Amino acid sequence: MPACPACGRSYAAQVRFCTVDATALCGPRQGQCTPPLPAVEPGETPPFVLLEHLRDTPTGALHVAALVEGDREVLVKRVPPHFFPSPVLCDRALRELRRLQGAAWPGLLPVWRCGLLADGELYVLWSPLHESAEALDERVEREGPLPPDLARHVVLQVGQALLGALDRGVLHRNLAPYAVYLDDHDEAHLMDFGLSEFHQVGWRLVQGPLAFLSPEQAEGRSVTEQSLVWGLAALYRYLLTGAPLHRADSAEALLGRICQQDPPPVRCQRPELSEDIEALLQHALQRAPEHRPASLRELLDRLDRLSDILPTGTNPTPGWMLPSLGEPDDDLDARTIPEQVVDVSWLAVQEEPDEDDLHTRSTLPLAERRAAVDLEP
Repeated sequence: MPACPACGRSYAAQVRFCTVDATALCGPRQGQCTPPLPAVEPGETPPFVLLEHLRDTPTGALHVAALVEGDREVLVKRVPPHFFPSPVLCDRALRELRRLQGAAWPGLLPVWRCGLLADGELYVLWSPLHESAEALDERVEREGPLPPDLARHVVLQVGQALLGALDRGVLHRNLAPYAVYLDDHDEAHLMDFGLSEFHQVGWRLVQGPLAFLSPEQAEGRSVTEQSLVWGLAALYRYLLTGAPLHRADSAEALLGRICQQDPPPVRCQRPELSEDIEALLQHALQRAPEHRPASLRELLDRLDRLSDILPTGTNPTPGWMLPSLGEPDDDLDARTIPEQVVDVSWLAVQEEPDEDDLHTRSTLPLAERRAAVDLEP
């Protein structure tokens, strides 16, 4: 059994990091520890000027910002130094984000740049979203469960983003409603690759949003493609019902229900849904990973064939499957912002916003907004 070289605790064969201090575990046979990734040395000065705070999320604060070099507006998430339990996990986040830097395919919010600031704070820059864009949790809280056709459309697009990242060797560990944004055309944009919530629950260090964890994640095991199958199905069910799979009064009780109880059939909450939707969700939400669809592609292929849930004439053209994106570019310079994804000419000035609308951003020209920020004490 693998053992932690720091505290001596033993773990199951599939566990790779100590749940106490996130130290890489010693192998069960060779008796040698997996070499830790080199610690990332902070030192950058911020390449952006914060303009507006949008919201706080469990993985960091999200802001609208302007690049220091060039009048371009971006989204930036700032993750405090104490967020990661170990420098190893911080390095993993940066490595995975850099693999996606410059990538652009449906469902993905393009990553422009990432790095560590002088105080150790991690930052991620993404393409800007339309001022009316909102996260899925905000949309569901405001409107309730989504129509079946819209929920299906969103999940297919999120699945495209997950598949594209898999082609570059990146697994999403934080598939939560606040990590998906819908724009003004109801197109989905997935963010937070490389990041994840960390929860110390008893002796376990759990990675991911508690309400959307797969059973293997709840047990402290590594995330796999089968975990993505569960996570995407859990997100689909949340959009259809407006509620997570399980509720509990404590984190320990919630993890216990995830590991020991099957979620109730979705038609118990929405009887008007088709039997095909219920069968798909029951298959994808099996607690044993080997009993779920064999791959993420299989799940999306089945979801793509659920055309009978859509009104006539609104079924999108099939063709969600992506060509292979090839091997990741390990030499990708994280300091370079790809020119092909920085065109923000579509950000036209909108009519005067309602001051009570918390989702509406300022419509002042970017130069004036930056000047106003510079004048603040």
